[in-house]
Amino acid sequence: EQITHGYLPDDNLRLLAARLSRIYNKATEEQRLEFTNLAGMDMKEMALHIYGAFEDGSLLANPFEHSNQPNTLRKALVQPLSLNEKAREYLLILNAGFVKVLQPGHDAIISTGFSVEKAQETVSKFEEYIQTHRDEEKAIRLIAENTGDPITYAMLEDLKKKFLAANSQFSIDNLWHSYNVLNQNTVIPLRDKSEKEVLTNLIQLVRFSLKMIPELRSLASLAAQRFELWCGQNQRDTLSVTQREIARKITNYVVSNGSCSRESFFSTEPSFLREAKNAFGSMDKVDFILKSLSSFMLAA
Repeated sequence: EQITHGYLPDDNLRLLAARLSRIYNKATEEQRLEFTNLAGMDMKEMALHIYGAFEDGSLLANPFEHSNQPNTLRKALVQPLSLNEKAREYLLILNAGFVKVLQPGHDAIISTGFSVEKAQETVSKFEEYIQTHRDEEKAIRLIAENTGDPITYAMLEDLKKKFLAANSQFSIDNLWHSYNVLNQNTVIPLRDKSEKEVLTNLIQLVRFSLKMIPELRSLASLAAQRFELWCGQNQRDTLSVTQREIARKITNYVVSNGSCSRESFFSTEPSFLREAKNAFGSMDKVDFILKSLSSFMLAA
């Protein structure tokens, strides 16, 4: 964007040449040809022109001071991009597939061999699957209808198996990464292995594929904020320390496994139900807390 507005100091030109070289080396022949067709010059040639202008001293002889100068040589070096919006857009798409910008001038490779085309293919097939099965697959239907009906661990586990049976590329990690390659500004990467394995990520993937949410972010990453909101909005009386800890444990279960009920804990942690009953005074109150937290934490 700075380049198209005529801001062409040496650092920007060096960065552009380095990016062009890196993308050229990782791009397929088809991608290189597409860029050449759009820009009128291939990436490697453009990068070499910039490097050559540094080496022969012509840029040193024509220093950049401000954008209002003619800067004829510098503008000529970037002309294939500055005059071709589609070429700029395509370069950004390719860049998104290979490089994640951490801060200006510092890049990190996202993955080796993970192309934009591969991500687009995976996402397209996934979204086609969602549209085709949104009425017949109960979990997808409940997510799409967004009525607040329980979406349980069993439903999500079944959905996970059906995704993988339909296409081996439909794992949580791969789908999330594919969306991240294509939408870096609206996809928050999963932080670690434990977060990547959380079943409720499936809920968010389905929602994002259906354009129900503007940002793809795990429910686990939202848990702390939503828990505080729930405590403030749903409790007239301040929760005791014990009640708060029990509610937090329920929250952690929900954002990892889906909606929970009394039965969810009875088979695995019957002692927890006794603690909850003692803390809240009755099982009816516990049931209310379970339902309320499930609905609030899983909301779109």
